[in-house]
This record gives sequence, C-alpha cells and structure tokens, in this order.
Amino acid sequence: MLANVSEKAPFNWFIFMTQQPINFLTLAKWTKQHLELMFWFTAMLLLFFLNPGDSQTSLCVFRWIGIEHCPGCGLGHSINHALHARFAQSVDAHLMGIPALIIIFHRITQLIYPKKITFYEK
Repeated sequence: MLANVSEKAPFNWFIFMTQQPINFLTLAKWTKQHLELMFWFTAMLLLFFLNPGDSQTSLCVFRWIGIEHCPGCGLGHSINHALHARFAQSVDAHLMGIPALIIIFHRITQLIYPKKITFYEK
C-alpha cells in the first residue's frame, strides 16, 4: 500500500490548472523574443511609481556611484510627471520628457503589434 503512494508523481498546480506541463524551452524562447518589450514595460512601471520629489529613491546609476548631476535624472522625472498628466512640471523637469514618452509608447506598440512584411514576386 505504501509503495503505490510513493510511486505517484507529486501534485503540480500548473499542470492541474492548464492541463499541460511547463515547456521551459518554449518559455525561454518567448522570453528571448520579447525581452525588449519586457524591458520597456518594466521601465515604464518603475518610472510611474517613482517619486520624483524623493531624493533617496532613484534609478540613476550615476547617483548610485555618487555623482550628483546627471542629465538623465531630469528626463526620468519628466517622464514620471508626464505619466501622471502633470505636463507643466514635466516640461520644467526636462524638455524632451514628453517626446521621449511618445517615442517609448510608439516602440511598445510596435513590439506588441508587429507589422507583417510580405514580399510578392512577379
């Protein structure tokens, strides 16, 4: 009786919910193909939740190593203000914040909805 219990495979919630085993090769391939999309999406989330008034929290590598002035910090603060629809403060922080945000959102939509290129031969 005990031998039958130990021979059973352990219960796996993922297989139970999807009725399919995890294919790590497919997951790795999907991750490799969508790495840029995950990067931009994560960056936008971090910039959205970043508090620009807090001098302790920063995504800036220069600030981490002790350099106080960084032109990119103003750009990050500007994108944060633009994401919160504070456009006047966004322009005050950096002039290129709103255009950078538009370019990044355009790139995200390109990655989500890629153009299908077809070549026709005559």
